Amino acid sequence: MTAAAAIVRDVVPAAVAAPLTDVVFARPYCRIGDVVDAGIAQRQRASDHLKALVRAGVLEEHRVHRDRIFRIRHRRQTPLLRIQVIDP
Repeated sequence: MTAAAAIVRDVVPAAVAAPLTDVVFARPYCRIGDVVDAGIAQRQRASDHLKALVRAGVLEEHRVHRDRIFRIRHRRQTPLLRIQVIDP
């Protein structure tokens, strides 16, 4: 989340970067209403912030009926530990 939080700080205004990061990464998805309910921004500005994160590659936007769902974009996971075998 640290790399994504750094991107959020670069993309949205500094005043809303920290609270927006908390809301976006609290669950696997986020709605515009979640940002509005948290008191971060009004509906249009919340939409603009989330769409900026989509353009930056942090989130993916999906339409579900009339709602827009913003999910955290998962990159291809790589193994955390690689074992190297050395012949003696």
